Parts: sequence; C-alpha cells; structure tokens
Amino acid sequence: SRADDAAPAEASENADERSLLLATATGGARVAVRLSTVQRLEHFPRELLRRSRGGDAVEYGDAILPLVQVAQVLPGAPADPSPSLQVGAYVPTIVCHSSAGPIGLVVERIEDVVAEPGDPASRADQGGPGRRLVIEERITELLDIEALLADANADAPASPAP
Repeated sequence: SRADDAAPAEASENADERSLLLATATGGARVAVRLSTVQRLEHFPRELLRRSRGGDAVEYGDAILPLVQVAQVLPGAPADPSPSLQVGAYVPTIVCHSSAGPIGLVVERIEDVVAEPGDPASRADQGGPGRRLVIEERITELLDIEALLADANADAPASPAP
C-alpha cells in the first residue's frame, strides 16, 4: 500500500521536471522556467517594490525577495541598468527556488504551463542564463535560475571592504 502511495507523488515530480511555465517578458520576448523550480506566482502591488543597491526587491513574508527583471537579462537586452518595470498597478512575478533562496522573476505576463519539447532538433544550446527552444512554433528562452542568479550577482556592485 505504501508503494502505491509513493507512485503518484513520483509521477507528479517527473511531470514537473518536464513541464514549463511560459511567460512574456517586457518587450514581448517569450520565456519559460521549469515548473519544478516555481514556488508561487505573485502579482505584487507596485508600491511595495523597493529599489536598493542590489536591484529591486519586495518584502515577502519575513524575508526580502530579490527581483530580477527578466527582460534585462535576456541576450540582446538593452544595456540600460535602470529598472524597466512595466506600467500598471501590479507586477507579475514568478517566485522560484534557487541555491540562494527564493528569487522573483518579473515578467509582463504569465501565460501557460506546457510540456517541454522532446525533439532534440527544437533545442539550441547557448551560453548565458538560458537556452532557446521552439515551443508552439515560437522561439522561447528557457531560463536557468542558477545562471540568472550568478549573472545578477556578477552585475551587482561590490560590497565595501570592512
């Protein structure tokens, strides 16, 4: 009976590994993250966002959630380091797990959950925070949360020495 109980949980975890959450970044670029890394989907009121030395952040429970502007970390993104939060009362954010704790990916719109394409011809590996896939006949940037975090830390100003 215990083996039967474990089977649905394992099937669900395997499905999450092969499922992608699709979103649209500011500027119209299509992005995806593995569903297994997604903790929550949030719409933060814009007035709760705070700008700090390390970038944008929002109070999230008892912690501070760092926010990454997805459009600014994509290949070919504008070099303007200023925040480009879209207009509107709320900021759509995908809260993901990372080795450094939760991180928020700010997007323009959260779209859908789809299965990752199994056809190797639809994939083109590349450097940077992700790789490109063709999903539903559209080029989609599959984001690597750890690479995004590393890129964000590399771009952050160095802390002053004590």
